[in-house]
Amino acid sequence: MNNRVAIVTGASRGIGKSIALRLLDEGYNVSVTSNDRHELVEAFAQVSGEKVLIQDGDLIELDFAHQIVEQTVEKWGRIDVLINNAAWRVSETLRTMSLENWEKTIRICLTTPTFLAKWVAPYMEKQHRGVIVNISSIMANLPGGTGAAYIAAKGAILSLTYEMAALLGPSGVRVVAVSPVISIPSLVRILSISRERILVRR
Repeated sequence: MNNRVAIVTGASRGIGKSIALRLLDEGYNVSVTSNDRHELVEAFAQVSGEKVLIQDGDLIELDFAHQIVEQTVEKWGRIDVLINNAAWRVSETLRTMSLENWEKTIRICLTTPTFLAKWVAPYMEKQHRGVIVNISSIMANLPGGTGAAYIAAKGAILSLTYEMAALLGPSGVRVVAVSPVISIPSLVRILSISRERILVRR
């Protein structure tokens, strides 16, 4: 019987939701997170409570991020996969960006994924197996001048993936990065919002 366990952040919609549902189809127990509880509950309403753990909160808070790991282990006793998918982006150029938005973007897109990896790694190393997937973005290598903080964070997570892989690989833990193109729903959402202030949440 499959008792493998995964954590997927930003799982209430889009890429995160699709990944979580696929893992459930493959027999995983999955801990899903989002800052929108209603969306999260609705997304996994048809899934047995024994197979999914819903955790809603803001990943800007490291205490919440740590709680995700602790509650997942408390429920299932192990962690096999971490999908660092959650992201936050505001469209601000180098000229217009605020310190508040810079720090929030870096926190959600870089700092929190890093510490989630730090906290799950000991469980994976003990098992001598595990996978950490960092979701970057094609925009890390194809910037358009409208998302300084987001581009910086997504580029950094690519570099950090190599560092994590070098450290954890000898223990049997794989660390990889995926750089998807922007999804159609996200693109539609961007185009429908004012050019001056674009907010995209995943």
